[in-house]
Amino acid sequence: MGDEYGVRPGDYVKELEEAETVEGKKWTKETAQQEWFDKFQIRKTIDWQGLLETDLEKARNALQYVIDNRDHFPQYDNGWMFDRKKELSQQEWFDKFQIRKTVNWQALLASDIDKAREALQHVTNNREHFPQYNDEWLTDRQRELAAAERK
Repeated sequence: MGDEYGVRPGDYVKELEEAETVEGKKWTKETAQQEWFDKFQIRKTIDWQGLLETDLEKARNALQYVIDNRDHFPQYDNGWMFDRKKELSQQEWFDKFQIRKTVNWQALLASDIDKAREALQHVTNNREHFPQYNDEWLTDRQRELAAAERK
């Protein structure tokens, strides 16, 4: 019969026993972690963060692999994904404009208005890669840019 939700004793165990099989391999958290390591030499988040600093494209591909295979990585929830996307975008922004934080953009605005404009446009054009910068943040930066241009 089962409980009020239709769950019967042993259902979860049966679910684990019938784990998705891909290429003859049962997918569990552990097999997914091993696959991530085999493809990208990553076991833990800290390994991904290290890769982010040394090989941005490989880090992007490793993150996309987890996103594309979310059901194999239950330990990585939406919060984890948001944090990794934020770190990825921050590294991209740093590599391209030497900006890590708003204060760095503001310093760039004071020294090179054209490059600051380009950096802000980069964020605007790639909003999906910069989830940490909401509409309010963009409005504030645009206001600061406009004020600097009037000087």
